[in-house]
Amino acid sequence: KVKALATRATVQNAHLWAQLGHAGALSHPPISDPMGPSELHIGSFTCQGMSIEHVQSLPAMFAKTAVFAKNAGLSGVQVHAGHGFLLSQFLSPLFNLRDDDYGGSIEARSRIVVEVIAAV
Repeated sequence: KVKALATRATVQNAHLWAQLGHAGALSHPPISDPMGPSELHIGSFTCQGMSIEHVQSLPAMFAKTAVFAKNAGLSGVQVHAGHGFLLSQFLSPLFNLRDDDYGGSIEARSRIVVEVIAAV
């Protein structure tokens, strides 16, 4: 179905791009377990923290999805790292309380974003 959409949408030099994102801590509980850079409990908002293994698996997950988009005939992909979703949660010192290679300084908090972009 995606190939058919891409074929119809990319006529006369038009482009169709997929936006790759992950809701992270903002995931909808009935269909997913909210999980962000760090465990948080703020009023009724709660999420689990990601293990280092889970964080390190993110670049491959984004890259696999980018390959799917390419094979389906889409023109490209955009890595969504804004609006409070997972990658922007890593950038935020309010969401990211990690004390490993993915938390602390802005360089460390942005590490996963750079790794995802490099993998894609």
